[in-house]
Amino acid sequence: MQHPLFPLNLVVFPEGLLPLRIFEPRYLDMVRDCAKSQREFIVCNLDENQNFDKAVSQYWIGTGCEIIDFETLPDGLLGITARGTRRVKISQVVRSDNQLLNAQVETIAEEQDQDLPDEFLEWSKMIPLIMQKMGSPFDNQDIKPESAQWVAARLTELLPFDLKHKQRILEIDYPHIRLEYLKDVLKEADYYTSKGNLS
Repeated sequence: MQHPLFPLNLVVFPEGLLPLRIFEPRYLDMVRDCAKSQREFIVCNLDENQNFDKAVSQYWIGTGCEIIDFETLPDGLLGITARGTRRVKISQVVRSDNQLLNAQVETIAEEQDQDLPDEFLEWSKMIPLIMQKMGSPFDNQDIKPESAQWVAARLTELLPFDLKHKQRILEIDYPHIRLEYLKDVLKEADYYTSKGNLS
């Protein structure tokens, strides 16, 4: 089965929340069809202008997302809240008549979660504070501060650093390796001195 793709300059992980404003006709169609059939769409960091016919053997990593809420925003646009469900491999991308991208996807099995290393405990305490400051819908998320997988995912989603690093963390399978990569990224971005001490 093919799934619709929603290319965005961000990453979302399983259990992550994603509020979106929908205004392009093709994505309005996508949201309507997904809501009607209770089907996921796939959030991915792809260049919509590339020639997918020349990339048949290539695959990308994205995240399946389910629509959990919707509303009409004050500006009249459709607002939805989606939640990440699973990481997926994306392949065989095709463009439909309405310019919506669709693709075959394959679920990536998650490695077993691990306890959070002590050096990240202070950062895990910051995540709920960031969520509270961001407000709805983030302030209603379940909190799992002792989970290496949860902390790595939420920090990657919430902190502002280069998208290429966020994508790389999404592609890493093992929770502790994600955290080590994240640690290097944050050190390079000077989060150690400006936001706290992870060492």
